[in-house]
Amino acid sequence: MKIDYYTPFYSNQFYHIYNRGNNGEKIFYTSENYMFFLKRYDHYLSEFADTYAYCLLPNSDLSN
Repeated sequence: MKIDYYTPFYSNQFYHIYNRGNNGEKIFYTSENYMFFLKRYDHYLSEFADTYAYCLLPNSDLSN
């Protein structure tokens, strides 16, 4: 499946954004990893998007 990184986001819409580690690997190992992500998220997205809820998991694969 080809991913189009240039598809625009539209205002007044809701988006479910998620990420996974390769081969089921964790993407967060320590509390510092979570804080690093949240600081970057705030820095790059807070001007453009309102976040209504979030849930950070070590890996978004809920079957593990």
